[in-house]
Amino acid sequence: TMGNAFESKRAEVFDRFARVIGVHLQVAKEAGQIREENTHLASLVWLGAMNEVVVHWLFAGGSSPKDVMSDLKSLLLASVRSVDSKGFTMTNNVLRSGAFFWRRSGVFLESIKFEHSVFALPFAILATFISAGGWPDLTDFVWVIFAMVSMRTFGMSANRLIDAEIDSRNPRTAMRAIPAGEISRLAMYGYMTVAALIFVAVISQLHPVTWLLAPIPLAVMVGYPYLKRFTWLAHFGMGAVYLIVPPAVSLALTGTMPLGFVLIGIGSMFWVVGFDVLYATADFQVDRDQGLHSIPSRFGIPTALIVSKGLHLLAVLLLVIAGLVLGSHWLYFLGVALVALLLAYEQSLVSSDDLSKLNMAFFTMNGVIAIVFGIFVVIGEVI
Repeated sequence: TMGNAFESKRAEVFDRFARVIGVHLQVAKEAGQIREENTHLASLVWLGAMNEVVVHWLFAGGSSPKDVMSDLKSLLLASVRSVDSKGFTMTNNVLRSGAFFWRRSGVFLESIKFEHSVFALPFAILATFISAGGWPDLTDFVWVIFAMVSMRTFGMSANRLIDAEIDSRNPRTAMRAIPAGEISRLAMYGYMTVAALIFVAVISQLHPVTWLLAPIPLAVMVGYPYLKRFTWLAHFGMGAVYLIVPPAVSLALTGTMPLGFVLIGIGSMFWVVGFDVLYATADFQVDRDQGLHSIPSRFGIPTALIVSKGLHLLAVLLLVIAGLVLGSHWLYFLGVALVALLLAYEQSLVSSDDLSKLNMAFFTMNGVIAIVFGIFVVIGEVI
């Protein structure tokens, strides 16, 4: 009976390792790097080969795995690679190179959560319409969108590089692209550089003052990931990115920075800091264990939830004041009222006893809030 129980447990452990190998083989197959194999069967073969090498080393005095690793790797790879009649590896054929490119691009976009651009993009768009007092020039509008997206792409690439080691120690983030080995640091540096070059090229087409001030948002993007190592106010580093957006758009289009745009920026900062505090509750214990700083790790989850509510209340008040300063259309204020209702609903999804709906509060609700506010402000400017 003991023997059967042991074998059953051993098979279970082996199957887990085989699934890990199988995932990587499946990725390689989809990228056209290996033959159309049964990846599950191939993963069992690979695991069996590695197991035999270890067993032979431990009990028969054979070569250590370290000594034979290079040869073993070559043999295992040879077992799944396609070889033509002349013995040349056929892994990079033209038909599959396109699929590989798109898959790698998809991995990168997923790693920086490209879809989360929806949080900041509406604030750039509404600032563009307010600056124009209606429909903006199409060329200016396109430049603003490209500037916003390229700046965020640069910032998120930098964030993933700077936090890669921290991410690898957090179960929630350990499977991000760099810790999981799906993207190398060098490749991420490449993506970050391209994004920075696009940003610089785009702002060269806008007001000259934008060019002079360009280092500020780039510095903020690189700097804020480090803050969690030093202060529980780190959330405001992320918020500073959003604070910049509305006044920066006004500067880019008109060369001026009216108070109303600054107030919208501060309001959006408090909104972002509020939901970042909320989301940081997910890493409450991990942050404490790693000596990282956040409001939840410093003051506890119940206090963090109260702080988040207060920040969101300030965000709504500042958006109202900004609308009054700008003399905005009544639809602007209706948009703020809807934002207040949606923020209240977002806060109701999470409690110190139940964080199960945290992802819905963070991802879904904040995307809806940004889009709803943007739509109402834009309509108010064009009618």
